[in-house]
Amino acid sequence: MTVSAAFRIEGIPAMVGDFLVTDNDKRRAHSVLSTRPDISSGAFAYLPHRLAGLRRKIHIFNDGFVAGFSGSLIAGAEIFRELEDRFSARAPSIVELSDALDPFNKKYSGSAYINGWTMRTRPSCFEWAAAPGSRASGVEQSFIGSGAEHFKTLINGADARGYSRSLELAWEKAVLRGVTLIGALVSEELLSGRNLEAAYGFGGDLVLQTAAGFRCVEKFSMLFWNIKIQDDGTLQYFLPSVSAVYENKGRYSLLQIAHLVPTAAGVAGPDIHLHAITPIHDEMKGLGAISERLDIRAPFIFVGFSIMDSRTGRQAVIKCAIQAGEDAPVRFVSDGGGVKIELVRSQIEPLIRSVFD
Repeated sequence: MTVSAAFRIEGIPAMVGDFLVTDNDKRRAHSVLSTRPDISSGAFAYLPHRLAGLRRKIHIFNDGFVAGFSGSLIAGAEIFRELEDRFSARAPSIVELSDALDPFNKKYSGSAYINGWTMRTRPSCFEWAAAPGSRASGVEQSFIGSGAEHFKTLINGADARGYSRSLELAWEKAVLRGVTLIGALVSEELLSGRNLEAAYGFGGDLVLQTAAGFRCVEKFSMLFWNIKIQDDGTLQYFLPSVSAVYENKGRYSLLQIAHLVPTAAGVAGPDIHLHAITPIHDEMKGLGAISERLDIRAPFIFVGFSIMDSRTGRQAVIKCAIQAGEDAPVRFVSDGGGVKIELVRSQIEPLIRSVFD
């Protein structure tokens, strides 16, 4: 039902946790998934689990303690409430964390898994699996959940990269790398839905250690283009039919999926889905309906290019993240009350053409 990844990006402690929740109740239809409007069609009848909703899988308990969960939602809710009660004001040692988790070993044996980072004198990665006598242990990195192995393929993918002409800090590089990973997951969901076989997806949170402690990356947008290489070698661009915007709201996250159409002012989304994604241990029932529309402009942008070479029939996908700015190859420009997306082809085309060289 998940992936929770605790690892280092550019040497910086990081976590990525997806949003998708699944169950085994095959008698009921899949929940609506705005990335895949066709989810209830016969094309996805083979999925081993039912798509049952959305929740945050990782939670920042305080500046020095962040954890992710995989397993039963009932178990996750109880365990995370206990951890929040105990450690909302301080980072636990791994021994203290083990003691706090010990009462759940027998109750949720085989159905609760936790990993994360705790910062005492230095950041320590840990993982724990509920079982009689189990203890939390320090590890170099940890990947838990049904999507763990699939997510590792995204990390190791040769085409996962970040793009900026002016990166200086490891943190900036880590943001681009992390946004690329989340964008690659969403890109696969849009193109093939193969990640759904591993029962995880719909984007996710990205947490990085900063000088002030563990923080979610506040906002990033995701754009997806189709590009056709014509018989004469010229490139034909198709406006992105889908865009996504992620924004951290503290205790919950917002993810907006928009199916786009061209307009005189650029692009507009006639079919917009805005999802408020709450923690596994707090449904936040008092949050109410959220009617705001997220601005697609963001400091970091993921772009996915699905490329088809009509001369050879070959296809490829390029996935990269960009730091917004005047020198960026993708720019947001205010125009007539809307937002125009500009693609600087002189910067993009060498990358596109290199795919099949």
